[in-house]
Order: sequence, then structure tokens, then C-alpha cells
Amino acid sequence: MDLVSVVIPAHNSEKTVGRAVNSLLNQSYPNIDIIIVDDGSLDGTKKECIRLAQTDNRIRFFSIEHGGVSNARNTGLENVAGSYIAFLDADDFMEAQMIEKLLLCMREQVDLVCCGYSVIEAEGKKVFDQKLCDREWEADWPSAIERMQEAKSFNALWNKLFKAEIIRKHGIKMNTEVSMGEDVLFVIDYMMNMEGGVTTVKDPLYCYTLSANGLQASIGGAEDFEKKMVPLRKLESLYSQKGFQKDGLHVELMRCIYIAVLESGELEKTMHEIYRSGEFQELCGKKIKGRKKYRFFLELLKHRSVTLVKTSVWLFYLMKRIQGRVYDWK
Repeated sequence: MDLVSVVIPAHNSEKTVGRAVNSLLNQSYPNIDIIIVDDGSLDGTKKECIRLAQTDNRIRFFSIEHGGVSNARNTGLENVAGSYIAFLDADDFMEAQMIEKLLLCMREQVDLVCCGYSVIEAEGKKVFDQKLCDREWEADWPSAIERMQEAKSFNALWNKLFKAEIIRKHGIKMNTEVSMGEDVLFVIDYMMNMEGGVTTVKDPLYCYTLSANGLQASIGGAEDFEKKMVPLRKLESLYSQKGFQKDGLHVELMRCIYIAVLESGELEKTMHEIYRSGEFQELCGKKIKGRKKYRFFLELLKHRSVTLVKTSVWLFYLMKRIQGRVYDWK
């Protein structure tokens, strides 16, 4: 049986890291190498990790000075022993069949497998599922990426299975210099160095827990738009390298603009940053078949009216709330 290494960065996670590790110990696929990296925690995380490591010889524990989640993941990557690599955050957990199901989809001509996930509250109540589709995309990466983007499943590390050989051969690691989008930069770096296809799995096999510190809970500042552009420009490099048509990139750019506007706590400043970007100017000269809501907000922005955009955002949220499709992030 192929060995699967799972990297768990942990920081001040004494109350949840046990649940994360136990979800791995209870996997239907038993040949797992569990690497926990304590990122300079100030609570009892280190003590709990040491206790866990003593319960099962599949668990290895490393303790480092606090350097952030990307640095902790890099420490884990330096110590993996498996043929395949997965990531698990200490606040989250995996369904019992996740490793087995992803591994069954991995073969010689497939280099990346991605599944859906569930979003749950800290108390354990499920908020919603983000599902994908059961499909092997082979060489059609743009369609796979577009499908994953729409399901909010492309940017994360933790709902994917990677081949360790590709990561080792090309020295792929987390970028510790950025504070937003480091996960998707790793995914794109990996894809730039793989030759096989992508397989998506419909089932929500990963359980992502909302927290007060999570990105889902925060209101974006004006500078967030520029940060969102960094991964998008990296993705453009991937498309150029592989010779893909860039229609999907334009759709993703519209989606980024849409999200930046909806989540902004500084709408006027955010709009100013959008107008300054060359990407916005490029979009204005194209006819794109993206979703209606993306095109609607793009047309709104062309009027350069903060009042008009602000009113539209309010109406948009009101309509979603009436439909019962708005969750009040805590």
C-alpha cells in the first residue's frame, strides 16, 4: 500500500488538534504518515501533540518557533515520507473515507485530485456543503480550474492529494512572503510542474471549521483586491506556459472583482484600486460569458458611482437574505 503523508500545522490548537489527528487515525485507508508541526504555540498545543504522538507510531511531531502557517507547512514538507501528500488544518477534520477515495482516483495519468468539502461552525453544526463533480479532466485543465473556482475549491490545499515526487523534484514549497493566497500559489506552482490530468470528486470529504480568525469571517480592506490579484497573475503564467485559452481567466477576474466589492469594508477605496488595475481596463474591452451576477457588477463599476454600487450591494444582500441564502459569519 502506498504511504500517504498528511501535514498538520498547529498553532494554539490544543482544543481541536486531537479531533484532527483522530480523524486521520480513523481513516479507512490505514497506511498514513501523520506529521504534526507545532508553530510556537502559547497554549497547551505542544503538550497535546506529544501525548498524541505517544498513542500511535504513525504520528511524528515537530516543534518550531512561531513563523506562520506557511513556514510550518514547509517544515512538514521537508519531513514527509509518503508517495502522496495531503494537508489538514488543526481546526478541521477529514471524513473517514477521504484518503481512500482520493487515492483511488490517483493514477499515472492523474497528478492532482480535489474533493468537495463541508463548512461547519465551531460548535459542530453544518452550515453548507461545497460539492464538485465526479470527473477526470485529463488535459482540459482550464475547465477543471473554472469548475473548482466556482465551487470555491481551487484555492485551498486541504481538499487535495498531491504526488510527493513532483513536489520533491521541483522544490515546490509554501511562499512565506505573502499573507493572502499562499495556498493557491502552492497549487499553481504544483500544476506548472505536472504533466498529468486533474480529477475532481463530488463528495464533501473535508470538514472546514469556521473560526473568529478565519478569512470567511473578516471584512476585506481596499488592499485585499491587490492581494487577490497576485494568485490570478500567477494563474495567468500557468495558462501562458501551457498554451491555454484565457477565457476562463477573464471569468475568474470578474469573480475576484465581484467578491472584492461585496466583501469590502472600504468600498470607495476598493473601487479606486479596481479602477487602477490594468486587468479591469482589459475586461472593459471584452465580451465575456461569465455568470450574470459577475457581469452585472462589472457593468455597475463602469459607471464609477460609489452610491450606485453601494445601493446594489445592499439590494443584492437583501435579496439573498429573503431567499435564505445568506449566512451571518461570526
